[in-house]
Amino acid sequence: MGSAGPSGYHDEARASGPGLVVGRSGASFGKVHYCPSDYWPLNTALFATDFMGNDPRYAYYALKTLDLTTFNSGSAQASLNRNFIASIPIEIPPKAEQLRISSILAALDDKIDSNRRLAGLFEEAAAEIFRARFVDFAGVDEFEDSEIGDVPRGWGVGTLGDLATVSKQSVKPVESPDSLFEHFGILEFDAGRRPEIVPGAQLLSGKTLVPDRDCLLLSKLNPATRRVWWPRPTGRHAAITSPEFVVLVPRNGIPITYLYAVVGRDERFYGELLSHVSGTTGSRQRVKPDAALGCRTMVPATSELEEWDLVARPLYDRAAAATSESATLASVRDALLPKLISGEIRVPDIEDPAEVIEPAADGLGVVA
Repeated sequence: MGSAGPSGYHDEARASGPGLVVGRSGASFGKVHYCPSDYWPLNTALFATDFMGNDPRYAYYALKTLDLTTFNSGSAQASLNRNFIASIPIEIPPKAEQLRISSILAALDDKIDSNRRLAGLFEEAAAEIFRARFVDFAGVDEFEDSEIGDVPRGWGVGTLGDLATVSKQSVKPVESPDSLFEHFGILEFDAGRRPEIVPGAQLLSGKTLVPDRDCLLLSKLNPATRRVWWPRPTGRHAAITSPEFVVLVPRNGIPITYLYAVVGRDERFYGELLSHVSGTTGSRQRVKPDAALGCRTMVPATSELEEWDLVARPLYDRAAAATSESATLASVRDALLPKLISGEIRVPDIEDPAEVIEPAADGLGVVA
């Protein structure tokens, strides 16, 4: 466990779980993470050794309500000194109420984690089918030579540019950005961060509009990380991206599911894409859109693409549904967290957390 949470595995434990760590230095300083099992804390994090009779998970949630970044004691690099935060005054409810509060928030977090793993299983199932059909060519008997090796007879070899075009429609500064997008929030994809809703007034020049149809977002920033998203906008230009993304729109006849699998799962394609990366190591690495469009890939027969889409789309849809539900649950959790910790919302002696979560979600205007 490091400042950014789980970062790997060790065959020995230095601390007994359940436990929590707080980022001590670096970009994640002040971030709080919970670990249900025994763990090895890295030197980039502070960690708890004694909860003094309090519920560990409640302590985790209580710390998350504190803005620990205001206690930066570093100069060149952000740093959190435990002596600076030890005297922060907090109100501590009785252990029984701590357990009730943490059970509510844990129920939401556990469901979010379950959805994350479920979405991963659906994505991996689709990836296995893709590998079987378009990498291992399961069931194919006749092949022909091509510039990338043997391919099934009747299939073509082209480039990413044969599968997709690049959308370049950008946002320019206007006097009233909100009027451009009416009055709803804009989903902004920013490389290195999770997608987030930003008010229209915060829009800057150089942002690319996401079309109101299927598209993909391929990160130009260090593409070795394989950052590719299928944003699924629900309204006209409901999303924008920062300049670090290439917005790919599938050509007619190319299912978005196939484009998504090629960009995110085709090892041969990604190997060629990485050969076009320019810049030094780390965050300065880039791949130019034209170079990405020139990377070679297979163009299967139309019938194969149609059959693939029939199988893959339900799997991707289930993954997207689980991810969407998690986003809703996270909104409920984030709204409930400060109210529960502060005592604004009291938790009765209940057995089912839904008895608190559902009424609270209704009151917050969120459908749980």
